[in-house]
Amino acid sequence: MPCIFLNKHKLLFIHIPKTGGRYITERFKENQGLLGGVEHFGCSTHISLRKLQVHKNFLEREIQDYEAFCVVRNPWDQAVSMHKFVRTAVRRRVKDRLLGKEVKRDTSLLGDLNILRQRYLCSFDYNVKERIRYQRLKEKGTLPRQQLDWVKSDQCVKTHVLRFESFLEDIKVLPKEVANCLNGFVSKPQPYHDWFSPKLAGIIEQAYKPDIEALGYKF
Repeated sequence: MPCIFLNKHKLLFIHIPKTGGRYITERFKENQGLLGGVEHFGCSTHISLRKLQVHKNFLEREIQDYEAFCVVRNPWDQAVSMHKFVRTAVRRRVKDRLLGKEVKRDTSLLGDLNILRQRYLCSFDYNVKERIRYQRLKEKGTLPRQQLDWVKSDQCVKTHVLRFESFLEDIKVLPKEVANCLNGFVSKPQPYHDWFSPKLAGIIEQAYKPDIEALGYKF
C-alpha cells in the first residue's frame, strides 16, 4: 500500500503490513475535503520512510517540517493476521484464474496453481517459518525486517508510533482533524495464543526480538 501525505497538517503515514493501515487509508480517502487533500505516493507496495526519503519528489519537500506516524502490532498477533491474509489472497487468486478467461487447462497453469496451493495453503507453522526465512534473505541479515525498521530515518523526522492494541487512545497525539477521521477504528482481539506451539512462539520471539524489546510486547 502506498504511503500518504496530509500536506495541510504536514503529516506522513507509513503503512506497516497488517497493522490496520487499510482502514486508515480508506478513511483518509473518504475525508479528503476535511483534511485539505490527501496525496498518495505512487507506489503499489509498502514503502519505508528511509526509501521514501531518497525519492526525488520527497526530497523536494521541506522534510524537516513533516511528522510521520505508523501503527505497530504485537508480532505474534501480526503473524496470525498475515497468515490469514495470505491464505485468503491465494484462494482468491486460484479461484480467479480457474474461472477466468486465461484458463485453458494447460499443464503450466495447473502447475502454477499447484505450487501456490503447496506454498501458501499449508500449515501456519510452515508459513511463519517461510516468511521469516524469506525476509532474512531479503534483508541480507540474521533477522527479518522489524516493524520499527519501516520508520527508521536518515534525517531528523519526528515519528509517532501508535499501537494497534490502543489505537483510539494513541491517535490523540495526531492533529484533531486527523484523529477524528480515525475514531471508528476497531482493533479486533484474536486469541492468537492457540495458533502457536511453544517452539513456534519462541521462533517469533527470537526473530523479532528488537521490536519486542523496544515496544514491550509479550506473548
